[in-house]
Amino acid sequence: MNWPCRPLCACALPDIQREVDNPVIKELDRKIRDVKKRIERQRDARERAEKKGRKSALARIKGKLVYLNRKMKQLKEAKGKEPEKVLLYQIIQEKGIERIKPEKKLYFDWLKMSALWSRKRIVDIVKPYYQDLRDVEKFVDGILQSRTYVRTSDGVMYVEFPDQHSRQKQEALQRLCEELNERGTIDIGLSIRKLVFSVR
Repeated sequence: MNWPCRPLCACALPDIQREVDNPVIKELDRKIRDVKKRIERQRDARERAEKKGRKSALARIKGKLVYLNRKMKQLKEAKGKEPEKVLLYQIIQEKGIERIKPEKKLYFDWLKMSALWSRKRIVDIVKPYYQDLRDVEKFVDGILQSRTYVRTSDGVMYVEFPDQHSRQKQEALQRLCEELNERGTIDIGLSIRKLVFSVR
């Protein structure tokens, strides 16, 4: 589905002239945290090397700390030069982002809601196999992020989940597949008419 697009116009979209947190600062903060962790690891390594009297290791660690401290200083200086707030319009222009038209936004909102509803339905299906809701959430997230094996044949898409290591997970996943397979034919505007789920 294609929607006609028009060039971005600040006067037509006054809301994008509002100020927002500077994304550059956010990225610099992320890098600063990463370098800080690396410095802490090197300091721990230096302490261990000092206790064991490993001079060659100490020399290497010292070199790494000099580099990391210099990197930290550069990042903090760069952060100090950035404004805390910037115009949303400026970010959109610099990144070449095109404003989503209302009908597009509605479509993407519908996709998000469908995904949330689907996840909730999966939780409801496998919930009887777990006593703790946190275990249910962990299992569902694992399934949604796991590798699946997909093949198509004569308008049918076969989706295979990897075999589970515990009996509880295996039974929950098999029940999920049975429930999904009861949906029958589908109509999503593609050549696929049916989805078949199973566990390897």
